[in-house]
Amino acid sequence: LVSQNPSFPIITAALVFIVLTYPFVDKLLRNITDSFLFQREYNRQELLKQLGRSITESIDLEDLKTKIRDTLRQAMRVEKIEFQLDTQRHDHVWNEIVANHELIVYDELKRKLEGIKDSPERRRLESVGEQMSDQHVAVVMPVLASEGVIGTITLGEKVGGDAFTSTDLEALETLVFQAGVAIENAQLFTETKKFNKKLQAEISAATKDLQERNRRLTVLRQLDNIILNTLDVTEMAQKIVDLVSWEMGFGGALMVLYEEEAGNAYLRAVAMSSSPLFKRALEVLPRKLTDYRIAYGLDPSNVLYQAISQRKPIATTSFRDIYVPPLNNALADAIQKLTKSEHMVVYPLSVKGQILGATIFTLPCPYKDLSLNDTELIQSFMDESGIAIENARLYDQLEDRNKELKYKNVQLQALDRMKDELVSVASHELRTPMTSIKSYLWMALHKEKNNLNPKLTMYLDRAYQSSDRMINLVNDMLSASRLEGKRVELQLKADDVVQIVKRVVDDLRVRAKEQGLKITFHGGKNIPPALIDTERITEVIYNLVGNSIKYTPTGNIDVFIAKNEYRSLDDLSTNNAKGYVWVSVKDTGQGIAKEDLPRLFKKFSKLEQGSFVKTAETGGTGLGLYITKGFVELHGGAIWVDSDIDKGSTFTFSVPVA
Repeated sequence: LVSQNPSFPIITAALVFIVLTYPFVDKLLRNITDSFLFQREYNRQELLKQLGRSITESIDLEDLKTKIRDTLRQAMRVEKIEFQLDTQRHDHVWNEIVANHELIVYDELKRKLEGIKDSPERRRLESVGEQMSDQHVAVVMPVLASEGVIGTITLGEKVGGDAFTSTDLEALETLVFQAGVAIENAQLFTETKKFNKKLQAEISAATKDLQERNRRLTVLRQLDNIILNTLDVTEMAQKIVDLVSWEMGFGGALMVLYEEEAGNAYLRAVAMSSSPLFKRALEVLPRKLTDYRIAYGLDPSNVLYQAISQRKPIATTSFRDIYVPPLNNALADAIQKLTKSEHMVVYPLSVKGQILGATIFTLPCPYKDLSLNDTELIQSFMDESGIAIENARLYDQLEDRNKELKYKNVQLQALDRMKDELVSVASHELRTPMTSIKSYLWMALHKEKNNLNPKLTMYLDRAYQSSDRMINLVNDMLSASRLEGKRVELQLKADDVVQIVKRVVDDLRVRAKEQGLKITFHGGKNIPPALIDTERITEVIYNLVGNSIKYTPTGNIDVFIAKNEYRSLDDLSTNNAKGYVWVSVKDTGQGIAKEDLPRLFKKFSKLEQGSFVKTAETGGTGLGLYITKGFVELHGGAIWVDSDIDKGSTFTFSVPVA
């Protein structure tokens, strides 16, 4: 054989080598394979662990779905992964998931059907299998949350047609609850975002409307000032048309007044806006403005006559329609060009049905395009202007009006006192039953705790907290009412403010810690006792430190106490020979804008920006700082604030040394 096959020795040697090295090679290959499979399984488990961590941290629904989808694709090589979060479905798969709260695996379902004879159960499972087959679904995973099944995650076949292993299914079962809770939280977050967006839009619209209303009130208030401070008709008319230019935001105005002479009626120009454009127009007139008048009713097509006789505003784009004659066409065109009056409207001026004249407004746009707020503003403005002109013409009636206003003012003051008394009585009547309710709730929560299930405990705790908030609101209203009615009586005595501040800080330290805040009391040395009502000053310190905790997102709160000879930074006179004790509360919040500082201590005042006010979740009546200021000033002290945006706020108050 050797002579017939020269390669025989080589083959023989190779066979011998394989026989001798086989155990080693086999072991090596096994180790490599085991290592590869272990590493792949380890990587998959790590991916699933990472997914479990990430879905508990994600609150955006789409981001959460993407993380789940990408991880399952990478770990199990599944291309088709769909989320169905509609709980109004009524198909076979959904009904099976809702009934059993378990994974549905298509391969297992087929094997299970092989062992079931014809029965309602078999027909039900066949319907489920047919639906999964039609939709090319291999696994249906329930999304379980606190309220039950809120949806499903469907997985298609693996790439290459591999079956889902038991390890795959165990991992999916682990994710059922994690994914369910995470998706439920994400849905709540999404709904909250939508609600907040809608709320912001409504707030924005309301704010815009409020700004328009404030503009309207400002104009009308200034018009009221004109009415009260001006008697001459021409001077009053000039102030009114100037108000149109400078405050109402329109181009300007021209006022004409109705007058009778020798049995004839006329409309005489009495005032034109004194803005630069209208002043240039006055310069081109060959005579004084008041020398120009129109015979009333002589030309029925005249826009002034039509507006007054029909008692409605009439728009026009040509000054010729208004004041020709007495002006000629060229002069009318020149005035319109100089004043840039492309759009005009004539409003009749009257009071109590009596004709007084009219006002021509130059507008930034056609009259029909004006906003409702603008048209209401013009109408209110004309109503007030009619009263103003009439009052200027009939000065003797002004005295009667003033007497009537004084009487009305007395009535309003009486009504205001009645309101304060009503608030005081109502607060007293509310506080007693609310205190009883709070006490019974506390007894139910603490003395019958072992007989309550968790859900009932939660409801009682919420009711307890709500009653506590209601009592605080009632107390605030009662304190505010007493302050307004000057019915607060102080029980003054010499007391240690340092110990009072220390007790308040210690009481609120846990609350501050729960919000991640560090609160520190920097006790001063040699602080003398102050002449105070201990209960009232304790309430003042609780209000200031509590506000800092409530409106400081992160950072520190520092409370300082010191002796100073002055009452405040703005009052360097020494009203108390012994000096004053100053208490300061400093936080690291967002700060308060300078223009908002004067509003802080007013009743029902709640800012819309800065660290002092959040959004609606803070609640409250807006009375806390008003009450705080009232109590401090009753002691003969003062309260003030120093704040800058993004730098925090420092509230300081002083009380006299005993």
